[in-house]
Amino acid sequence: MDIFIFLTDVLSETISLDQSASIDVKPSVTLKLICKVSVPVMSDSWVWFRQKTGSGLEYVGHIQTSGSTYYASYLQGRVTINREILDTLYIQMLSVTSADSGIYYCARYSQSDKEIQDLS
Repeated sequence: MDIFIFLTDVLSETISLDQSASIDVKPSVTLKLICKVSVPVMSDSWVWFRQKTGSGLEYVGHIQTSGSTYYASYLQGRVTINREILDTLYIQMLSVTSADSGIYYCARYSQSDKEIQDLS
């Protein structure tokens, strides 16, 4: 069974993608999605969401300006969010399954956004 992953920038005007808009991966592999942005990633907080077909947005996790990371409990231990270089952040997922199929969104957010803090 194939797993379909899409990465999109709909939630933020400052994001430009540095990879194919969709990828097809095999189950149980490690997946790394890269989000390249036009602003310094170290000076902002970033959040990842995903959307499965026919469903609403699901919180995946976020990284604060301090580098602290928080993840959805259903992905705990399988996901890592990090920043690289000046303008790149990524999410890495271990042992992907068909349940991980969907559209993945990365977006900048304000640390004062209590709704994001409450998701973790």
